[in-house]
Amino acid sequence: MPGYNGYLIKIGGSSGAVFPMQFIKLEGYDITPNQRMESEAKRTVTGLLVRTTTEHTATKIEVKTPVVTDKDVHAIMGLLGNAWTSVIERKLDLEYYDMETGEYKTGTFYMPDIKFQIDHIDGNVVYYKDITFKFIEY
Repeated sequence: MPGYNGYLIKIGGSSGAVFPMQFIKLEGYDITPNQRMESEAKRTVTGLLVRTTTEHTATKIEVKTPVVTDKDVHAIMGLLGNAWTSVIERKLDLEYYDMETGEYKTGTFYMPDIKFQIDHIDGNVVYYKDITFKFIEY
């Protein structure tokens, strides 16, 4: 039976590791599932839109963390590092909860570069402002 099963995303596909919920700022979790893609889109001389939509859809997921420490960042990067199917492309499989269908789906994604911004430093601990991890399906 479809439905939420206690996690939003698994790094490495269905047998992978759950992205820890304490590292997900819930109001910063954005998903656009099943995005339609056009192989062609144009307007007729009368202004009517004519679209040729592909069968394949793509999902985009953004996971924003709360303020985290360098130790937390290294834990997240370790999960990602264990899941790369291509390090150079930052390519990996994810299982994610598709809120549109109420089911878990698996797909192959790439992760664009990450921006790190320091919030403050306390002794030997670096605290980072919200970090956004983006995943874009192939």
